[in-house]
Parts: sequence; C-alpha cells; structure tokens
Amino acid sequence: MRQAYFCDLLSKGGLTEEVSVRRVGQRTMELNQVSYFINLAETLNFTAAARLSGVSQPSLTRAIRRLEDELGGPLIYRDGKNSRLTGLGHDVEAEFRRMVVAMKSVRNHSEHWAMGGHRVLDVAVAPTVGPKEFTAFFESALAEMPSIEIKLHSLQSNEDTSEVLSGKYHACIMPRETRPERKLDVHPLFRERPRCQNSCRLI
Repeated sequence: MRQAYFCDLLSKGGLTEEVSVRRVGQRTMELNQVSYFINLAETLNFTAAARLSGVSQPSLTRAIRRLEDELGGPLIYRDGKNSRLTGLGHDVEAEFRRMVVAMKSVRNHSEHWAMGGHRVLDVAVAPTVGPKEFTAFFESALAEMPSIEIKLHSLQSNEDTSEVLSGKYHACIMPRETRPERKLDVHPLFRERPRCQNSCRLI
C-alpha cells in the first residue's frame, strides 16, 4: 500500500515552551548586551557607545564586563583612543549582527502574522512523490488561506524531518516512514494500492 503524510511542527507543546540555557554559576545572556556590544564595536568608545545605547557609561561598562565573564574572555582591548576588539570580540560582533538580522526577521514575520498579511511557507517535496499526489491538498489549503504562498523545494537525499525542526522548511512531504518526534505533526495525504510498495508522508 502506498501512502503519503504531511508533517509540520506542532503549534502547541514543544514550540510554545520557553527554554532557558545557562551554565552553572553564570547569568543568562540578555538581549540588551547584544545591542550594547554592537554599539561599542562600532565606536570603540564606551562613552559614545553608552550614548548610542541610551544608558549611562557605567551601566554599559558593567553590561560588557558581564558579557565578557559569560563568554570567558575579553572582547575589547581597553587602551583609550587605541581601544580595539580582540579576536573573540570580532567573532562575537559577527554573530551578534547575525542575531540582530534574525530578530528583525522574526519581528517582521510576527507583525505580518498578527495583521493577517502575506506569508510564504517553504515546503520540501521528495523527488519520488509525484505532484498529482499533493496538488489537491495544497489547492484546498490555499482556498482556505488566500494570504499564504506555498513555495516548493526539492527535498535532497540527505535531508529528512530534521530540516523542519531546524526551521529550514515549514513542512515536507516524504516517501518513507518517519521516526517518532513529539514536535512534529504528521498528516496522511493519500492511500492507494499501486504497483509499488513505497509510502509517502508530508512532514
């Protein structure tokens, strides 16, 4: 019997839980430390960075020192007008800037979602699953949610449900049994008795 299943992330349970990770004896990194350090990296001056951040210079200095303690090393060489970022500081700046871009993307998506705006769903389909097997499903979904655009991708041979969990795809259609995962929601798409014994699932 050939089958197909649609799997996506559950909207309840695992996704709505807050997760806080910290090392024993250390504070959790705060978002304001990210913006403080980016401003410091741009100016290489604590007073100027504090002005850009809208806080006092002592407050910014304490926040940077806490960040250095949490990351395990100095982020800036403090040498007056010759202050400069350390190797770790350069790496952290690059990562923090990527975080800022990601945060802006999340904010934009949430605003569009709240306003019922246009949203693109990335769905990966295994090449062994023919389009006629899932066309009706997508047509029905688009009829109910006209503001949604479905963008199809080809699921590579080395990809599986972990690509949905990582956020690369919102969902995927696979021609094989998936291992149990509490964060995934699995929906059967079709069942038929064909000439072959493959099974399909939408993840």
